[in-house]
Amino acid sequence: MEARTASRKPIALALSEVWRILGATVDAEGIGKATVEGVLTALGCGLAELESKDKAAWLVTLPSWRLDLEREIDLIEEVARVYGYNRFANTLPAFGEGVKALPWAEREAAVRGTLLAAGFHEAIAGTFCSSAEAALSAPQPGQVVPLGNPLSDEAGVLRPSLVPGMLAMIAANLHRDVSDVRLFEVGTVFNGNTEKVDERPAVAFGAAGSLPEQGPLHPARVIEFHDVKGAVEQVLARFQARQVYFDHFPAEAGLTPEWLHPYRAARVAVDGITVGWFGQLHPRQAAARKLKELVLVGELYLDRLYKLPLRKPIAREISRFQPVRRDFSLVLDNSISWERIDGALAGLQIPELVEWRAREVFRDARLGAGEFALLLGATFQAADRTLREEELQDFQAQVVEAVGKAGARLRS
Repeated sequence: MEARTASRKPIALALSEVWRILGATVDAEGIGKATVEGVLTALGCGLAELESKDKAAWLVTLPSWRLDLEREIDLIEEVARVYGYNRFANTLPAFGEGVKALPWAEREAAVRGTLLAAGFHEAIAGTFCSSAEAALSAPQPGQVVPLGNPLSDEAGVLRPSLVPGMLAMIAANLHRDVSDVRLFEVGTVFNGNTEKVDERPAVAFGAAGSLPEQGPLHPARVIEFHDVKGAVEQVLARFQARQVYFDHFPAEAGLTPEWLHPYRAARVAVDGITVGWFGQLHPRQAAARKLKELVLVGELYLDRLYKLPLRKPIAREISRFQPVRRDFSLVLDNSISWERIDGALAGLQIPELVEWRAREVFRDARLGAGEFALLLGATFQAADRTLREEELQDFQAQVVEAVGKAGARLRS
């Protein structure tokens, strides 16, 4: 306690810096050495004059009762306050450079635009949170920065994650009869300790309720895990990465964040580095916030994504020749993910295979135990010719062989 009051380190103050910061005064004599010494001495500061090439410089010892004085600029502010703000000339600060955007401004705009296009609304939460929320959501345990003089226990630390604020905003909407909520926040999070604070950008997102009706064949339905996963994939697709994958860990491993359901959460990895987590809110956290609805929430560590270059869109000439679509009815084991099928088809590197997607998933007890049916749609199109039937037969055979190696078989 004494180190923070009576035994604080003295601060160096130069008269030239006072002039530079405060500028010209109305009085001809301006702020001189005697003025600065008189103001600081009256405030209880101790002054030891230093040898300097400037007009004057001091080593200022701070009084124990003025805890708000911590830096040189604080002392200059006190000089201006006592001297009188009305005694300064009306001048504008000098500005000789243009406005420079942050190095990651373009990448941040890409993330923000992608989530807006995905149907999310941007929101802004507070910069502070409680110690309990910080301990719950901090990516690195113990790396929490407390405030020296917090306004309340609910705002006692700098937020180490955007998740607490996102959950508060989702709960506020749901408790006020806003049944469909999709929000995101791009902001700064803080890690470290009181001696050194590290700031990094992040984005949090949350969703609850239903998706709107998209047409006669796509009525309104409850938003689910894969809808949020699709939004995450859209964000990641804006960056150039060698490998993007999703995985999960057993609950007993203790690697899944505590605010996520241990069996309904996924980790996001890019080039082998964890860049975020998302999934269903943990039931215990939902109960603490009196949320009965299914809430999906996640966070991406943008400082890691921003190290990757943005993907540049390439415009290709639209083919004048007819596309041909072929559907494949497959049977797969429940352990086989779409990622494996997608990778197998991408590995074919057939230029005429311009698109493939899962068109329908069918689960029925009449299938084999632990199996499901997948309707795979593939589109073939050439840029310079109309595809012949023998070419299509060859392409189809390659597709069947590739998915077969991935663990799928044609449904009889």
